[in-house]
Formats: sequence, structure tokens, C-alpha cells
Amino acid sequence: MQEHKFTLNYQRFDSFEELPKTLQELHLAALSATELAYAPYSNFHVGAAFLLDKAGILLGSNQENPAYPSGLCAERTAAFHIGTHHKNDVIQVIAVIAKPANEERVIPVTPCGACRQVLLDFETRQKRSIKMLIKLADGSFALIPSINSLLPFAFSDTSLSL
Repeated sequence: MQEHKFTLNYQRFDSFEELPKTLQELHLAALSATELAYAPYSNFHVGAAFLLDKAGILLGSNQENPAYPSGLCAERTAAFHIGTHHKNDVIQVIAVIAKPANEERVIPVTPCGACRQVLLDFETRQKRSIKMLIKLADGSFALIPSINSLLPFAFSDTSLSL
């Protein structure tokens, strides 16, 4: 037996002010998208902002349903809209943030496993990495270079042909 480990390389920005202007705008857009969430059951509002080559910034927010798990995460609401209406555009960077309903504090989050799987498929289809901006618990930011780095051993189209 051999033991192996994964490492994740990313860029760290110590503060919002240290982020490049484009990433500041993307983070603020994701934060504004939390206001669009429909989350009366969890009161956990998630916003996602996608920076596309042509269309600019597009937003997504979580949409809940009392028949769990019939709702949809913020990342997938945006991604599926892009797949339908901007399928020839390239996703460059995604920012995701959450906050409790009626509160100002933000909660650092990363995409759930289902969202990572969907986003990885978009990355594979566009044959170009999608970066992800995440606010960390200490107030700093991480810029992840690729969705692929967030989902080792991913299920893919090649898995279907085994």
C-alpha cells in the first residue's frame, strides 16, 4: 500500500482591498445575489456570481422548496441559465457567499458536491479552467485555480463508458 495526498494550490488575498477590482466586483455581486434567494425554510441565503467572457457578470441564488431536496443551489441556478442562454460564452471566475436572512454577517461557503460536479462539467465542456473566489473565515480570500482541483476523483463522461 502507498499513501498519497492531495494538495490545493491557490492565491490568497489578505483583505477585500487587496483583491483586483474585477474580483471585488464579483464578490459584491455574489453578496447582492444573496438578497435574491428564496430560503424561507433554512434562512440560509446563498449568492453566486459568474464572470463570463462576453456577457459579464450573471447571478444565481438558492431557491428552496418545502419538498426537500427539490430546491436548487445558487451555483446551479446560474450555471443552468448560462448553459441555456449563454452556451457559447466562457465562464472565467465564480464567487460564492452566504448569509443568514436579515443579517449583515457573511458566511464563508464553498459549493456543495452536486454543484462541484455540475461546475466541473462546465469546465470540461469549455476546455478552460474556471477559477473560484471564496471568502475564508478569517476575512481573507482564496482564488482557486480550477473547479477540477476542488473535486478529485470526479465522475465524468469517461466514467459512463467503462
